Amino acid sequence: MRKLYMLVLAAVLFAFSPADEVKELNGFKLINKEVSLTDFNLWVITTPEVFCQTFSPERAEAAAPDFDQEWVLAGKLRTVSGFYTIKFKRTVISKDALNVYFKIKRDKNQVESDESVSMVLVPKNSGVRKVNFYHDEVLVRTVPIVTVF
Repeated sequence: MRKLYMLVLAAVLFAFSPADEVKELNGFKLINKEVSLTDFNLWVITTPEVFCQTFSPERAEAAAPDFDQEWVLAGKLRTVSGFYTIKFKRTVISKDALNVYFKIKRDKNQVESDESVSMVLVPKNSGVRKVNFYHDEVLVRTVPIVTVF
């Protein structure tokens, strides 16, 4: 009976574990316009050098992320037949993983030259070793976080 009680308690704690809302980052565009047309294009940016190689500001007043405090998660979805907007919803830390949940929506207003990308900021966490991206609760990509000492 005690094992059953502990199992139920663990399930309740997991179900109600705190989820962090994401903070959007705007004002940047993707430098490399070549993206996969058959898969999700998802990035986890943990350093300012990689950020500057991947994204450029759309306007001079765009505030760059503080990589001492946060990471950037970014996503772009485009197929041969259309454009989609990725909307990051929430993040949940579970053991050594950051689980990121997002939705997609077809965007009929984008044009062929559009370089927009969905970007959010998440608090930096040295305990996270991988980022799992979930679309409608289905795991679509795992990105390992490599820490160099």
